Amino acid sequence: MGEFSEGSAGEGGRPETVPCASEPAGEWPRAVARIRARRTQEPDRDGIWPVRHWRGHLSLPVSYWLVGWFAAFCAFLLGSGLAAVGANSRHPLVILSTMVGVWSLILLLTVWHLVGVWRSSSRTGRERGTRFWPRAAKGMVVLGAIANAATLVGTAFPQMADMAVYAAGDPGQGPRGVRILHGGTEIEVIGFFSFGLAEEFRAALDRSPQARVVHLASPGGRLSVGLDIRDEIRRRGLDTFVATGCHSACTVAFLGGRSRSLTAGAKLGFHQAQFAGSALGPFLDPMRRAYEEDGLEDAFIEQAMRSPPTELWYPSEAELLAAHVATSTVPIGRFALSGFGIEPDTERFRSDLRALPGYRELAAADPAGWQAAAAIWTRAIEEGWTAPEAAAGARSQFVRSVRRLAPTASDGAVTALARVRVDEARLLGPKDPETCWALLTGEKPVKVGSYLPPALVDDETSAQVRVLAEAGSSPAAGPRDDPAAAEQLLSLALRRARLDPSMIESALGPAGAHADYCSSIASLYDAALSLPPAQAGGALRFLASRS
Repeated sequence: MGEFSEGSAGEGGRPETVPCASEPAGEWPRAVARIRARRTQEPDRDGIWPVRHWRGHLSLPVSYWLVGWFAAFCAFLLGSGLAAVGANSRHPLVILSTMVGVWSLILLLTVWHLVGVWRSSSRTGRERGTRFWPRAAKGMVVLGAIANAATLVGTAFPQMADMAVYAAGDPGQGPRGVRILHGGTEIEVIGFFSFGLAEEFRAALDRSPQARVVHLASPGGRLSVGLDIRDEIRRRGLDTFVATGCHSACTVAFLGGRSRSLTAGAKLGFHQAQFAGSALGPFLDPMRRAYEEDGLEDAFIEQAMRSPPTELWYPSEAELLAAHVATSTVPIGRFALSGFGIEPDTERFRSDLRALPGYRELAAADPAGWQAAAAIWTRAIEEGWTAPEAAAGARSQFVRSVRRLAPTASDGAVTALARVRVDEARLLGPKDPETCWALLTGEKPVKVGSYLPPALVDDETSAQVRVLAEAGSSPAAGPRDDPAAAEQLLSLALRRARLDPSMIESALGPAGAHADYCSSIASLYDAALSLPPAQAGGALRFLASRS
């Protein structure tokens, strides 16, 4: 029989087979069948090897081992690339699109490898008549398919779902945002570090170019957001401050501060990073790289990296200062009040405030005064005042309430208060008469810590609390508290001290000069305190009723 050759493509794009002249025309279909059978039985040596593997034309050892190693290596490269993108990209949509592409390629690569091994196993069994190795290879293919399906379900799908949640702003992580504090001089970043928070932070800084301090109060969140906030803090040369807690990605933002301050009791929490639910290796961990870029000591970083993503390591204050994570610890009044959340729970704060000594007695003795003092603290939290500013406003209300209630307090209470007022007047009156008048009358807020020693501030607080607690223990009228008798006793005491009794009217009247107020009050209280104890209380209550 003659030779068979393939001619040019005929109708439909298929090559036409033309019999040689020596072969009868009726024999060419049988020739075609023989060629097709030969091609089925013999591996295709003309195609490229990926196609030959897919068709099962490679030997079983080559398909299983060599191609398997190649597929595993390609999957490793794709996975490493995905991890690198996830660790370095700062946009969730970029990460999500990369994930979809990479996992699709890994899936195609896996299917290509497993199908090729299955077909090669079938062909090997038919051609060689052996059963063990082909069946073993098919068994491994089944196990590989199950393992890869588990990877898709346990890793790929959760990763892509996590990135979708990230792109949506992590809506399940609670309220977060940015607050402008203290007239725009300070900014607070609050809550979970989610997509969009860095942009909100930049916008707040643009609206408040005078801001110099960034408060951080966050459980952590997305590392890319922490890096964006850190870079913005560093670019503008701002300081950072933590009043309550700053954990995980928040610590990266904290390290961007020119100076980095903590209050006593504030916590910084460190741990390894995680990428879409999976812990990263030490060479890919972006948290480690961020800490290295910020110049933290190797020993500190190693300790931080020992904590898995689900746990936190809280260094002590000494450790934070020694590692230059924090540059200083500051009193709570140094910066604006913060750490109360994006929408402060003022009712809960009022409840906590009312339980404190002093405020408890104020609420019981003067409900209206308590409401006024609580309103001052509420406004301070909402607007971001400093603690001394809030305390000064609340103290003014305390002084006014005490002055109103002192005429009904016990002898011991008014005596203790008078001695404190004399000390305050003698100390502050000669230096700053106007501030002394405001401090004693409560007509204007005064930051007493800036003018009085701590011991005297404590004495004042104790005396005021005693007056509030004992208000009502002395009758409003009676023989010992007769106003005319009390005034007469006080006048006699002033004459004995060679002072003019008319100073009572000039000092305590509505037209009294602020410049002379403190010196006059000190003289009046001294005169009253010089009376016998049984008479001093009435005289002091008289003075309180006139002031």
